[in-house]
Amino acid sequence: MVRAAAAQGSAELHAHTNTRYARDGSCDRRRRFDCASGGRRGPWRAHGEAGAGLPATRSLLRLLRPGFARLLGQYLVPGIQTSRVPRFEERRQDQEFPTFIYGVDAATGAPLRHTCDPDQLGTYYDKDDSRLHYLTPVNFRRQVLIPYASEPNRYRLSRSRLECLSLWGLDISFNTAGLVEVYLGDLGRSLPSDEWGHWLTHNVMPEGEMEQGRFRRDFLNQFASSPDVPGDLRRAREKAAKASERLFGTPVWRPLGDDVAPEYESMIGPLSEDPAALGGQMILLAKCFVDAIDPAPLKAFLGDAQSGERSLSLLGRVAERLGGSAGVVEPLRALYDVRSAGGLAHLAGSRREAALERLGIRVERVDRAHPADAEARSESARPSGGG
Repeated sequence: MVRAAAAQGSAELHAHTNTRYARDGSCDRRRRFDCASGGRRGPWRAHGEAGAGLPATRSLLRLLRPGFARLLGQYLVPGIQTSRVPRFEERRQDQEFPTFIYGVDAATGAPLRHTCDPDQLGTYYDKDDSRLHYLTPVNFRRQVLIPYASEPNRYRLSRSRLECLSLWGLDISFNTAGLVEVYLGDLGRSLPSDEWGHWLTHNVMPEGEMEQGRFRRDFLNQFASSPDVPGDLRRAREKAAKASERLFGTPVWRPLGDDVAPEYESMIGPLSEDPAALGGQMILLAKCFVDAIDPAPLKAFLGDAQSGERSLSLLGRVAERLGGSAGVVEPLRALYDVRSAGGLAHLAGSRREAALERLGIRVERVDRAHPADAEARSESARPSGGG
C-alpha cells in the first residue's frame, strides 16, 4: 500500500508540474526550480490555487526518500580484580620501606644501611646535607638480573634500564667492578614492593666506581654514551642488513622470528661468573648472526655458487668480489666453531679450548682431584722450615 501511495503521489506531482509548464510556457529557470523543488524558494502555485496538495505531496516524498538507522553503543571492560593495586595508589599507602647497604663505616668496617623511602632522602633543594641523598648509588651482584633476563617476553633489559611490560621501569648501570648500580631513591620510587626482597638478597658492599658515561649524564648534564657491546652488535647487524638490501634487493640477514627476537633484544651478556652462563649467549649469537644468513641473494650475486656451499663461504667470496677480504667472516667462523666444538650445541671435544681461544675467551682449569690429594700437593709445595 505504501508503494502504491508513493507511486500515486509521484504521478500527481508529475501531472502538476506538466500542467504548470503547459499553462505558462515562459517559465524561467528559477520558476522551474520552484516547481520541481516543491516550493523551496516560494509558495507553489498550481492551477491558480495557493499551495494546493503541498502537505500530502511532501509526505509522499519522504516515503520515497531512502532511510537508514544507526545504533551506537559501548562495551565496558572492567579491570581484573587482584590484590595488586596501581602504582600511583601504592605510593599513597603507608608501607615499610627496606634498608639497603650503601656504604662502609670507616671506623668499624661495618656496612651502612639506609631506607629507600624517597620522602626521607635528600635532594638538591634541601637547605643542608643532613639527609642522605636520593642519588646515592647502591650495588648489587649481576645475578640480580637473571630472573628478568630469563623472561624476555615480559621484561625488557638493556645495559641502562630494566622494564616490565610498560608497568614499571628502573634505571641501572654497571660500574667498573662489574656490579649493578641503582640509585637508592629509585629503589623506593620505581621498583615495586614485590621486588624488594629479591634485590635485598643480592645487595653487596660498595666496590668500584660509577661508569663515566652515567656520571656525566646524571651529574654533569652532558651528552655521553656508555659502553654497550651487545647494543653495538645489534646496531651493526641492522646496518649490514640494510646495506645488503640496497645492494642485492633483499637483506642477507633475515628478520628474526618471534621465538628469538625478544631474547636477542634483551641480550646484555653473561650475568654470572659460571662458564655455563656463557653457553646460552653464544648459541643466541650464532643463531642471529650465522644461522640467520640468507644464502639466496649471495648465490644470485656470485652466479657460480657450488652445490652445498655454506653461507659463510658465500659471504667471504662476496666480500672478495666487492673488493674486500674474505677474512671479514673469520669472527663469524670462530663463533660458529664455538657453537659446534665448544660444548654448547654438542658434546665438547678436544677442540673446545682452541675454539674458545679464537674468540679471546680464556678457560680456567679447575682442579677436580680429591681434596686430600690437593692438600697433600699443597703441603709438599710449601717451603721447608728452619734457618
